[in-house]
Amino acid sequence: MRTSKSPWLLASGLFVGAYITSALYGAAETLVRAEKPGEEKRARDNSAIEKTKEKGFDGVDFSYDLFGGPPGQSATQLGEAAMAKDIADKPKVMAKHARLLKERYKLDCKTHSGVTMTNGKPQPIGPTVQLKEGVTWEALAQMETDEIRKQKVFPSGFMRLPHVKHEVGGQVFPQKQVEQFPRLERFDVEFDLPDCFLPEFPPPIFLTTHPELGDVSQGEVLSDDNFDRLFRGLITPVQLDGLRMLVTQFPQEEFNLTPDRKSPKPSWESRASIATSTSIRQGNSI
Repeated sequence: MRTSKSPWLLASGLFVGAYITSALYGAAETLVRAEKPGEEKRARDNSAIEKTKEKGFDGVDFSYDLFGGPPGQSATQLGEAAMAKDIADKPKVMAKHARLLKERYKLDCKTHSGVTMTNGKPQPIGPTVQLKEGVTWEALAQMETDEIRKQKVFPSGFMRLPHVKHEVGGQVFPQKQVEQFPRLERFDVEFDLPDCFLPEFPPPIFLTTHPELGDVSQGEVLSDDNFDRLFRGLITPVQLDGLRMLVTQFPQEEFNLTPDRKSPKPSWESRASIATSTSIRQGNSI
């Protein structure tokens, strides 16, 4: 009796085992498909993402877009087009501004003999203002105000110097500063004044509370990497924390992470960079 049932039990066991194996394989295949979507689904998702990124889709107002592009245009592509145009226009922009500087000033590099800046750079003479052709300082001194205005002989060099690209504006850094910090390079313009007339870089830093120490920068550009080492013990803890915030980098109009920037790569600058650039014209002290 037991012998006659053995083949039947064996066949039943094989059938049940095959059924379980098939069910497990199907579940595993379903799980793998769920974890790894097919190429068709990925392509469909990517297409939907790209379409959603387009300007002007329902429910979103892109009127804030600095490029002012029409609906349905990619902000990234508009930024790339603006960059290409700026690069192409750069030689003309710089040449035009160079002519303006030449008309207004004498930019010959002359220095005072034996007079230097803090760290040894020769002190420049100038730039000096150009007069209108045929006008002398002596003649100008004898003229009445109305006569100067009527003849339009007031030296234009005493008027405000426009930005090298006035319609755009924004920070432009000297080449020596750009060489040390390539992220500050702009693709549309360059710094306009000759290096001869610029103060030393890195700029010296003087403390009003410790004038006896002289330049405390130790020849370094102030940054988030060195401010604590350079100034701990020289200024108060509150001032040190304020200095920390000064050197912390934040996005700035021409150096930011969005397509409307004027730097080739996504970038930012610190308030200390702005302060350093401002020191080009104003000097620097704490």
